[in-house]
Amino acid sequence: LIMDAALSWMYLEPIHQNNGALPEFWEDRTGLILAHNLSTVLSAQGKNAEAETELRAALALLEATQGAESLAVAASRNNLGLLLNDQGKHVEAETEIRAAVAIKQALLGPDHSSVATSRNNLGNALLHQGKLDEAEVEYRASLEIKKAGLGEQHALVATSRRNLAALLLDLDRPAEALPLAELAWARNRQGDVPIERRGSAAFVLARVLWNVDVPNRDRERARQLAAEALESFAQAGDAEANSAAEVRQWLADHGG
Repeated sequence: LIMDAALSWMYLEPIHQNNGALPEFWEDRTGLILAHNLSTVLSAQGKNAEAETELRAALALLEATQGAESLAVAASRNNLGLLLNDQGKHVEAETEIRAAVAIKQALLGPDHSSVATSRNNLGNALLHQGKLDEAEVEYRASLEIKKAGLGEQHALVATSRRNLAALLLDLDRPAEALPLAELAWARNRQGDVPIERRGSAAFVLARVLWNVDVPNRDRERARQLAAEALESFAQAGDAEANSAAEVRQWLADHGG
């Protein structure tokens, strides 16, 4: 059986806390691993409803064996929230991710990097519901935690800046979005960043530059960046086909 890093941590951390002894729930590890791995495979196949069933089974087992307020449960609820969000079940996703945030804040403190990750995910769920002001609060909190813990130049900080810039653009505040988008692009264009993140950062900056007021407006550069984004998404393959189609349409609509 293959466990991903997050699930491995779910098991290793309780052993560490138990002075090296196997926790009582260890006998159930096979069922949990199978449920988690099956949910991952099903999700990758686009079978999200089936993946949800398996992930809920894993969550129920964790709640029964570790308690509803454990870090493993928080991780599982966060992951369930992501899956629900992907299915368009944004209200349910918000509920799960809010629960994950609350547990992590209580056990790890409000400034832990894992809290930042879940708050960013919560921002995504809120964004999809049109709760833009609430999403901004979560995105800004996530960004500040990441900056403090990881440093200004970390790739995850750049991702948070990109997310916040895109949200501010949706809120018709491109002047505020511009410095964030520029910083996100500067970091994401480096070679250690996945190609799809490079494409996303380029496209966000392109849209900001198109919409920001003069003298910062630069529509020629915006089209160039959108073209770079399209190339990046094309290189990423089928997984980014929808993103490539969006950029291609944007270029067609904006004289690219």
